[in-house]
Amino acid sequence: MWMMEKSFILFMTTLLFLMNIVGIFGLHDLEETKINRIIIVPYDYQTIQEAIRSASTNDIIYVKKGIYKENIIIDKTLWLVGEDPEKVIIDGGGRDFTIIVKAERVIITRVTITGGGLKEGLIGRGIGLELHRAHGSRIMKNVIKENRMGIYLHSTYNAVVADNIIKDNREGVYLYNSINNHILNNTISDNEYFAIQLFSSTSNNLMNNTISRNSIGIYFYRHSTENMVKHNKVKDGGIFIIDSINNKFLDNILENRGLYITEPGNKIENNILNGKPLIYLEEASDRVIEDAGQVILFKCSNITLRNLRIEKAGIAVILWNTNSSRIINGTLSMNEVGIYLHISSNNNVTGNILSSNIIGIRTYMLENSIIYGNKIIGNRYGIVLEESYDNQVIRNMLAYNMNYGMLILHSSRNSINSNEFYNNSFNIFAYNSTIEDNTKQ
Repeated sequence: MWMMEKSFILFMTTLLFLMNIVGIFGLHDLEETKINRIIIVPYDYQTIQEAIRSASTNDIIYVKKGIYKENIIIDKTLWLVGEDPEKVIIDGGGRDFTIIVKAERVIITRVTITGGGLKEGLIGRGIGLELHRAHGSRIMKNVIKENRMGIYLHSTYNAVVADNIIKDNREGVYLYNSINNHILNNTISDNEYFAIQLFSSTSNNLMNNTISRNSIGIYFYRHSTENMVKHNKVKDGGIFIIDSINNKFLDNILENRGLYITEPGNKIENNILNGKPLIYLEEASDRVIEDAGQVILFKCSNITLRNLRIEKAGIAVILWNTNSSRIINGTLSMNEVGIYLHISSNNNVTGNILSSNIIGIRTYMLENSIIYGNKIIGNRYGIVLEESYDNQVIRNMLAYNMNYGMLILHSSRNSINSNEFYNNSFNIFAYNSTIEDNTKQ
């Protein structure tokens, strides 16, 4: 009976992986995956770690339903296959890791990995599953939940993380110094910080993931380059690109927060935010934009943004090193920042309604621009000018803003003239600027 069960398990697991590998990567992968023998936990060995110690290269360790309180090190090429992804639970008990893989071409599938570190702790590693130089490994159809960090790829190349549920961790998937990995078809939700982060990682593919209810959706940091981010659905957390260039962000659908980026040099096309086009332009000129879920302009000139209705975009409109452009008659609400003008000059912001944002209009190193006739109502801060010079802020209405109607920091030679201030907690704080003929109530 036992031998019959082994034979059946071997047949079913082999069929499962044939379907997965051929379907996703093609037949050439099978040449590197030759099954040896099968070990059943807890029949052959009581613990998964005991089974690994006795295993040889390309053995299958098949784990029956149950809770396994272990901290597992996989240091040889093998398959770890669970009977049921929701009922085979490997629990690290809050220690530094639940599973760490230190061998190449390891396959882990159909298990729940939990208890890698404490989510609420302020120090310590705490990883559900770590791939450490585990080149060519496959992590497929697992549940990764309630770890400090869900999956950590450290200096790993050519691995696949596909079709997993990754939820309720402090951080979801983290790639550090990792190259040419594939993060595909995962559902990543309810992680306290980010869903996917890349740090100094190159040529990775993030495709067809469903990402929701994370503080940050996708986060690129510190020279992560030549990565492809395509056909993902990102709800609530947005995409952050910090100090990273030469990446491609194509055909993604975002909801409730858009894109934040610190420098040009990425290809960003055909993305949707809140059902509208996410407009990203570099070195463009002489354009008129009248429909967008978010607008980001880098090094542009003579761009007109007219009649835009943007909400829940993060930063609705960003002008970065952009000159001689106009933002006219827009309605921008429920954003972190309605309009952000950064190291730009000779722009005109006129006739807009900005409400229920954290900051209505923010400037940094803005020069020779006009902010005229806007209604800025019910934000936390109405207008914030920082290190901005020779601008005119004229005939705006600032009302019911919770902290300051207008906050002017380290700025000078700005003319603040004929504005109306109503029922702000503090109407205006300014240093070294001209303020005259404003109405306060």
